[in-house]
Amino acid sequence: MGRLLSKATEPNDHVFTNITGKSAKTLYTSLVANFLREANLREGVQGISHSNYSFRHTYATLRLEAGVDVYLLAEQMGTSVRMIENHYGHVDIIKNADRGLSGMETLIES
Repeated sequence: MGRLLSKATEPNDHVFTNITGKSAKTLYTSLVANFLREANLREGVQGISHSNYSFRHTYATLRLEAGVDVYLLAEQMGTSVRMIENHYGHVDIIKNADRGLSGMETLIES
């Protein structure tokens, strides 16, 4: 039904649009903000407000933790490998911490 009413029906059109088919950035932003407020998730544990960008950050973090290749992730997110490494390098360190400690148990037992 939505495709019959929408003016944004092409594969590369925005998902959230106004009646004319133009990107509805304000509408989407307020919907997400309201959703986060209703779910009591508007502010993070450090008091920083969550936004639409928070979903992108969460996606990148979860994908890296799952072992997705940084080159694939950068392509999916439309950014550079360097940006992923600069902003999410800590994820790789956490993910591979067990590898860094590999063999330590034999040293401790000696």
